[in-house]
Parts: sequence; C-alpha cells; structure tokens
Amino acid sequence: MGEAPVRDQNNLKEFWDEFAEEFDLFSESTNQIIYCLAVNSKISTATDPILEVGCGTGRGTELIMFMKQSSVELQSIDLSPNMVKITRSRLDGVLDSSCINESSSQELDFEDEYFGRYISNMVLHLTPDPLKMVSEAFRVLKTGNL
Repeated sequence: MGEAPVRDQNNLKEFWDEFAEEFDLFSESTNQIIYCLAVNSKISTATDPILEVGCGTGRGTELIMFMKQSSVELQSIDLSPNMVKITRSRLDGVLDSSCINESSSQELDFEDEYFGRYISNMVLHLTPDPLKMVSEAFRVLKTGNL
C-alpha cells in the first residue's frame, strides 16, 4: 500500500477503495472518541437534516444515528464505493441505504441551504481542492449553521 495521493481525485478514490477494510479496523476507536467529544452537542440538538461528508466505513455514521433525534434526516457520503458498501452493510436496518451514497465533497448533489449540520472528519486535508469543498459546504448549509 503506497502513500495516499493528495491532489488527484481519481487516484484518491482508488487508494481509499483498496484501503477500506484496513481503515475500518483502524478507525473504530478513533471515530468514537472524536464524534462523542466533538460533535455530540451539535448532533443531538439538530432539527434540520445532517450531512456527513467522508463517512468512511460508517463508524461515525453509526454514532450519529444514535446521537441525533429520530426525526432528523441524515445523509452520508464518501468518495469510495467500497467505503459506501461497508457503511451500508454496517447500518443495514438502521439507516436506509438510499441515505448512504458515493459522492465527492467538491460536487455535492444537494439543494442550496438544505442542511442544518455538516460533519466532515479528516477529509479536508486529503481533498484535491479544499476551497471547493468548503465552498460546497457553505452552499448546502442553511445560513448561520455549521
């Protein structure tokens, strides 16, 4: 396994596809700590839809499902088809698979100002065009939300 490519989205997608299962083993405890400490208050009080960008293998997605109010919609995306596959399997029966999709953080397929919360853990530094990712985040977020 080589180093993760930083500036080419197709190579990045291929790298994460190959690394998905190993990443899942590594990320279990890391994601639990980050999500519990950093985003719990923002998730548990959310009343508008939540977007998780870079869901990886769904460990954070799983925690979000248990922290959020049951009436709040969650959409989770990842660039890697294998990450999406693992997330769908992990959350089978908990989150409808139509809410877990392959997509780029730089080209979000959602309406303007649709989400009340945007969660992205350890994605920005790997994104080929970080400014485009941030621009897309602001586009899909309702004014005044984070």
